[in-house]
Amino acid sequence: MILEFIKKLFGATGGASSSPKRGGWNEEEGVYYAKGSYDNAVEYNNELMCIANFMLYHMEDMNQAMDKRDYAQAEKVRVQWIAAIPNYIAQADKLGAYKGDASLLNALKSHLRFFSDLMEDGYKKLIQIRASGKHGSEEDEEQLDENNEKILDSTDKFNEVSDEFLEKFEDE
Repeated sequence: MILEFIKKLFGATGGASSSPKRGGWNEEEGVYYAKGSYDNAVEYNNELMCIANFMLYHMEDMNQAMDKRDYAQAEKVRVQWIAAIPNYIAQADKLGAYKGDASLLNALKSHLRFFSDLMEDGYKKLIQIRASGKHGSEEDEEQLDENNEKILDSTDKFNEVSDEFLEKFEDE
């Protein structure tokens, strides 16, 4: 499901007969689609945000598995998420720094590595707690709260750097 969305988003439907990549601002839909390049600071920011947004899609898959109490599926999502992070970092690295400014790129990579670490530790623990029949226990709630607090902190830091980046280049 994530893979199909990624293929659609990046226009990677496969084969020589596949339709051309759709990227950039789509006025009709009111959505920015990643295109793998940028013409200005706003597009650069949007490209990196598109990469960051993949965390939301993985989280949606995780939440669906957890809501169904399908901890084998949650574990599968966790492992796939960890495996996908290096690809997202590589996509970001292809974009490079913007006019020598790597602040937003580095913030994104830090945010992505945070999610990898969270899946290695916090979500591994949460899945183990729930798989052992302790869903809704104090231990479960504490781990969930810790995970959520860390997600909010990392997201806030990344968004703060994004705002600073856009302010820095707003006059170009």
